[in-house]
This record gives sequence, structure tokens and C-alpha cells, in this order.
Amino acid sequence: MKIKNISLSEALKQKLIHIKWHLWRGNLERALQRLTTLITLCSGVSAERLKKLKNYVENNADKIINYRERQKQGLPFTSNIAESTVESLINQRCKGQQHMRWSREGLDPILQIRAAIASNDWDKNWRTAISSI
Repeated sequence: MKIKNISLSEALKQKLIHIKWHLWRGNLERALQRLTTLITLCSGVSAERLKKLKNYVENNADKIINYRERQKQGLPFTSNIAESTVESLINQRCKGQQHMRWSREGLDPILQIRAAIASNDWDKNWRTAISSI
């Protein structure tokens, strides 16, 4: 859920940003407390969306990563590398074709081949990549 997509006053949006700050640093309990308080200050669609966010955080508590700790340990803490790689692999085929739409079945084999080439695993994995077409 993107924070920018929730229509809140600036004061309430700042409270939501603080909740995100607590989540980023692994302080799950404090984030949930603040989220509960924020929900009581909202109504309508905003309150419903915040309740969904709270439910999501509670249901995935064991999977929420302490990004601050990972950063301190020198571990990857963002998905930028993976997202950049995927975007690069897709753009190699779709460059200049911004209106082109691919089905999952059509795009997946192309991405498998491009990933094998980009990772220098082509010689080792080309048969698997080709057989997926």
C-alpha cells in the first residue's frame, strides 16, 4: 500500500509516515499502536484502508524485515537491484514499444532466455531456456 494513495490531511499523513518509519526499523509493536490510534482519527474510506494495512501488518508480522538492521549489517535492504534487472530485461524487448502488452505465457520464455544471457549462464542453461519456449 502506497502512503501517497491514502487521502489524509497533512497532519495525519505525517503520522502514517512515522508508522512507516517504525516498520522500517523493525519496531512492529510501536507501529501497530500508532496505526490503531490513527485509525480512530479517520473515517470512511481512509479508515477502511488503514484497517486493511493494519490487518496486513499483523498477518505478516513474522515476515516484516528490519531494514535498518540489514543496512547496518551491510546486507541488501532494498529490491532496487532486482527491479532494475527485471526492468532492463523487459526493456530490451519492449524498448520503443510502450503500448505493447505481453501475456505472462508470452513474456516468460523471453525473460528466461534474457536472464540466462544476462547472468552469463547461457552456456550452462541454454537447453532449459530454449525448451521453455
